[in-house]
Amino acid sequence: MQPSFFSVQIVDSVFRGDGINFWRHAKLRKLMEEENCRSLIISRLNRGVARRSGPDDHVEDVVRKGSEKRT
Repeated sequence: MQPSFFSVQIVDSVFRGDGINFWRHAKLRKLMEEENCRSLIISRLNRGVARRSGPDDHVEDVVRKGSEKRT
């Protein structure tokens, strides 16, 4: 799987609310060491947040499941 395709999948799953599972987390950490992948992920996250909220919008709290582990 290409790094750019994988990073787009990660961003899309985060926006859907699925989060990142254990196996993807390890690969994502490795990809974030590369500058071009890091900038691609950050730019996609910023674009997605800008579309979803405005300067006066209130962001609701997210309730975590009990099974989710803190890192």
